[in-house]
Amino acid sequence: MKNFGNETMSNKEMNKKIKAKTANKMNDKKNKNDLAILENLKKARIKNMQNKENIISVDFSKRKNKKISDSEINSLFLGLVRIVKKNAEQSLNEELKNECFEATQNFRQTLIDLNKTESELKKEKEKNYELSLKIESQKEQICSLLQKLSQHKLK
Repeated sequence: MKNFGNETMSNKEMNKKIKAKTANKMNDKKNKNDLAILENLKKARIKNMQNKENIISVDFSKRKNKKISDSEINSLFLGLVRIVKKNAEQSLNEELKNECFEATQNFRQTLIDLNKTESELKKEKEKNYELSLKIESQKEQICSLLQKLSQHKLK
């Protein structure tokens, strides 16, 4: 037994206290490391929102010799899945926008071509009508000439 002021402790009790303090220190260090990682992730998220880029940089320099826990791996994986999903949605939206733009351009060109065709058709109809009038007038002239000729022969 050792005497510490007014208290006396056995070696077992002293070992228990040392283990408890060591465990508390380890938990505190782990919590501090976890908090540091969360803060880095928050900073990265804020940078990501500000830059509007999908690049997240996390500083793991404080955890060089330590292993990553399963929950950290899981959260990183889920974050990666979200980023991949978001990128896929963005690329799909871009493709749809491009297809809609091309379809709109094709539709406009078709309308322009149809309008040209209609105007050409209208002009051709007018020419056809004028020609039919001309033909009628020539028929009348031929008839009148035939009548004159027939009258001239009778005389």
